[in-house]
Amino acid sequence: MASERIGDMTRAEFEDWVQQLIDRRLKSWPSNQPDDRPPYEVFESMRRHLLKRKPGQPSVLEMIREDRDR
Repeated sequence: MASERIGDMTRAEFEDWVQQLIDRRLKSWPSNQPDDRPPYEVFESMRRHLLKRKPGQPSVLEMIREDRDR
């Protein structure tokens, strides 16, 4: 890619650059390996690892409303 600045790229060059970046990052993730666990184990793991908000912390909906009202 000849352009050094994103603003100098054509749309096609930019889309190609983004796709290359995504592909490169996905290849480096160790979690991209096949998962041989049965679905119920995957769902249970997801449930256990959900982020929980702390007491008194606003919900996502409250944060969106607060941001909108600014």
